[in-house]
Amino acid sequence: MKKIALISIIVLIGIAGLGVLSYIQGWYPFALSDQEVLSRMFTKMGEVKTLHYDLAVKFEQVESSSLNSLGLEGINLRIVGDVDNSDAENPKSKADLEIRLSLQGMDMSLKAELISSKQKAYYKIVTIPAPITAFLGAFGLDISKMENQWIELDVGEMSDLSEEKIAESEKMLEEIAELFEEKEFLKINEKFPDDKIGDKKVYHFLVSLNVEVIEDLLPDLFDILSKYDEYGTFSEINKEEFIENFRESSEKIKEMDFELWVGTKDYLLYRFKMEEEITTEGETAKITVNCNLSDFDQEINIEIPENVKSIEEIFPVSELLGQSMDLIQ
Repeated sequence: MKKIALISIIVLIGIAGLGVLSYIQGWYPFALSDQEVLSRMFTKMGEVKTLHYDLAVKFEQVESSSLNSLGLEGINLRIVGDVDNSDAENPKSKADLEIRLSLQGMDMSLKAELISSKQKAYYKIVTIPAPITAFLGAFGLDISKMENQWIELDVGEMSDLSEEKIAESEKMLEEIAELFEEKEFLKINEKFPDDKIGDKKVYHFLVSLNVEVIEDLLPDLFDILSKYDEYGTFSEINKEEFIENFRESSEKIKEMDFELWVGTKDYLLYRFKMEEEITTEGETAKITVNCNLSDFDQEINIEIPENVKSIEEIFPVSELLGQSMDLIQ
């Protein structure tokens, strides 16, 4: 008995020692499965209050049977910003945005800054493409008045959402999140060797949506959406149609995969990347999405801008009506 007890103590000490070693070295003798890593990632990301992101979206026309009316060859969108949800009653965000359009023989760029809170949104156009300024100027609309001027929008007033409706929307999202909680709706297609982003060691996965798991959730998802459907959208279709519509599009969804980089110690998502070619009616386009995340739960200072104006102050209704009449004539 004493011998067995001694062996048990040695085993326990060994396990404890391995635990300490794994923490210090970042090595886990009882490693989580790949699916458990993704599950923990969703949990950890749901707990994050603040973060910084750098999102780049690129659209390129690869092949076309006919030239589109605008001669559009590509779109590049980049958004760099911060999200602050530390105050649940007043979440804030800010972003610098740039859109570049590639037309045949011409490139155009628009830059803007955005700040939002729960009820208010503010935007400032930093750079307006010259062709747009010239086009609107031909109708007497001086769009340059908006340049480098913070403009305020009342989000609550524009959306016509009461506090009660906002609360219902939040409740709906909570129920949908609970429905997907702990479900393996991402399928791991490949695990690459561990990588590094900055000084962070990360897991690197190639994943796709697990259509079969999502399909099993569709009846409950339909019920949730129908319960909060204020406009009667879901009253026009039945549950079977909803599921069938998803099945018809699921073959294309199955083919879409994307890469994830997840911290080996903190299980936070540090990078997301997707590259897909989409073909419809003789048109082939390549879409690339790349998003880097950082500064998790770091202090963020998002200040509401001063000297703001409403759009009505910049373009009075009488002026807009006058321009509208000019356009009609």
